[in-house]
Amino acid sequence: MIRSDLPTLEEIRKRRKELGLTQQELAEESGVSQSLIAKIEGSKKYNPRYSTVTKLIHTLDRLSSEGCNVRTAGDIKTSNIKSISKDTTVSKANRIMKKYGFSQLPVTHGTDIIGIITEKTLNKAIASSTKPSQPDFSKYTVDRFVTKDYLLKDESTSLREIAKSLDVTSAVFTTKNGRVTGIITPSNVVDSSFKKQ
Repeated sequence: MIRSDLPTLEEIRKRRKELGLTQQELAEESGVSQSLIAKIEGSKKYNPRYSTVTKLIHTLDRLSSEGCNVRTAGDIKTSNIKSISKDTTVSKANRIMKKYGFSQLPVTHGTDIIGIITEKTLNKAIASSTKPSQPDFSKYTVDRFVTKDYLLKDESTSLREIAKSLDVTSAVFTTKNGRVTGIITPSNVVDSSFKKQ
């Protein structure tokens, strides 16, 4: 039986969302399994143990006092995305990357993002060349080197989840109502950790 002085089970989900946490992140912070949190949040008939609910509430209180709710993908994204079309030459892409200090650029076809081109990808292409004389990569168009090494995440995604995503991908594009609104790279995450929350 849940005591009346505790928030309702619906409030647990609401507070978790306000803090920008996934169920998995709350599970890791509280020691309550993600499947149990899903059961608590998803079923009005489920009656969890008092100790489980208090554990979740204390964790949410602690995270709230630490300012966890301040950091989301929307807070740290770069809104003014520099992108290039798939027909751009590698040499022009390289100049743009150097000019703006980027290590990668989104590649578009019309208004759609079809991938990214990175310094790392270009270096691999040059290193793997088997021709005796180095080919002139600068005249190639970037569509030959586009990778799908990126993810799409909603602006409300927590900074923690974005940081985890960047362990396995080069960039995260932020979205709002299905439209791309910005880009996040590892440098955005590092920069945000030095800014006051």
